[in-house]
Amino acid sequence: MSFPFHPLVVATFVWLSPYAWNQNELFFRDILPTAVTATVAAGVLLLVICAALRDAGRAGVVVSLLLIGLLYYGHADDAVTSLFGGVPPGGLFTALWAAFFVVAIGYLVVRRPGVESLTKLCNAFALGLVLLPLGTVAVGLAGDTSPPVPMVEPSAASPGQGQLTDPDIYYIIFDRYAGERTLRDVYDYDNRDFLESLRERQFFVIDRSRANYTKTAHSLAATLNLTHLAYLSEQIGPGSGDWKPVYGLMLDSKVMRDVKARGYRYLHFGSWWEPTRRNRLADENYFAPRLLPWFTVDFNEFESLLLRQTLPVRVSLALFGGDSGWRRHQFKRVGRKLDQLATLRRRDGPLFVFAHMLIPHDPFVFHADGRYKSPAEAGATTRERNYVDQLIYTNRRIQELVDQLLAKSPPPVIIIQADEGPFPQRYHADEDSFDWSRASDEEMRKKFGILNAIYFPDGDYSALYQGMTPINSFPVVFNKYFGETYAMLPDTSYTFRSHDDLYTFLDITETVK
Repeated sequence: MSFPFHPLVVATFVWLSPYAWNQNELFFRDILPTAVTATVAAGVLLLVICAALRDAGRAGVVVSLLLIGLLYYGHADDAVTSLFGGVPPGGLFTALWAAFFVVAIGYLVVRRPGVESLTKLCNAFALGLVLLPLGTVAVGLAGDTSPPVPMVEPSAASPGQGQLTDPDIYYIIFDRYAGERTLRDVYDYDNRDFLESLRERQFFVIDRSRANYTKTAHSLAATLNLTHLAYLSEQIGPGSGDWKPVYGLMLDSKVMRDVKARGYRYLHFGSWWEPTRRNRLADENYFAPRLLPWFTVDFNEFESLLLRQTLPVRVSLALFGGDSGWRRHQFKRVGRKLDQLATLRRRDGPLFVFAHMLIPHDPFVFHADGRYKSPAEAGATTRERNYVDQLIYTNRRIQELVDQLLAKSPPPVIIIQADEGPFPQRYHADEDSFDWSRASDEEMRKKFGILNAIYFPDGDYSALYQGMTPINSFPVVFNKYFGETYAMLPDTSYTFRSHDDLYTFLDITETVK
């Protein structure tokens, strides 16, 4: 009789397929724990049930049915929802799904039918199932011309223990926080009072600052490595949709290595977005993602997405309000991060704090007064109104955080920036195919205008200037506080063409000024 290896393939396909179609955004190390866990668990389950039934063929079919019923429920639920025009099928579908697998598995256990032909069919089908994703992965690996991520060596100056006179440095990114002009012209919102409140707190507010790149990954890769990314364009060439080079530059950056070499403790406040979720260079990582309101585990984004497709998690999320469970977690997560940022204390040396805050970035979960905004409430108004509500809440929390940080002794260096502005409306209709080279001037200005404000404890802002972009933030800080001699970089803004051409950069500086 054929050995029933199909359960192992069923367990493999659940992670192999999403990896195959998203390998441009995933490092294999991020999926390796899932791959090993799924295969080992399926193998152990097969051996246990085989020993219980004393029939390898029936055990194989039972395990495959069990795995399909548990691991693929979310995909079936999504398909039925799509079939019925976006209306979730509800509890009836869940009951029918569970009943089918219970009856099928019960029949195999109780009636003990012969399954030799079925085993051969399942083995053949399983092999056919993985051919396409395996081929896709192979083609992706063969065509991967991306250069290895450069390991940027830290400066040799001032290695070892940080000096007590070195200031703490807080680098806080408020994702998609639009510039003043965009808020006025696109959102009909006057943000001058907030900006003036920062000036009253002795911040240098950079008027009409703009992002250096279109999206977070490119922007942070450039800022954290004190360099523009033209060399990636030269090395990778046109037509690449591989995000991993810029992700790698974020995860292993010159700024992080330099401050650690100087004796700073690096504290990382990540987001649910995988490239900033955690950093292996950090001395401490805060706020691992929470899968469910009552279940906190440090799952990465890939693992969380897979778990959300399983029957137990989908049912639990439905009981906790479906998508609102994830939205409520974001609502709570933002508040907790901001609260904890204010309570940090240096111990044996200075702190370098990186915080990536996904506000006013969607999901829009905040009313202007800080109350939770439900999916129904968000859907009842415009995207622009939701954005402004969340921005008003963000402004209040920034003011509170700044006051708490300035009360520290000694007060820290504080960099408050956006990495990108909000997307134009047309982008939301077709994100993957949107051609930035054909975006209008108005769309470019909306996307590139950002918040940018810096606080130095001594109030000496002679090295700062209006129109400065984020790429020059750390050259200024390192020159001022560490005695470095970095040259200021051109305050140039670039866009890439599309998600399929990430490294053909177009200079749009004059458009977005």
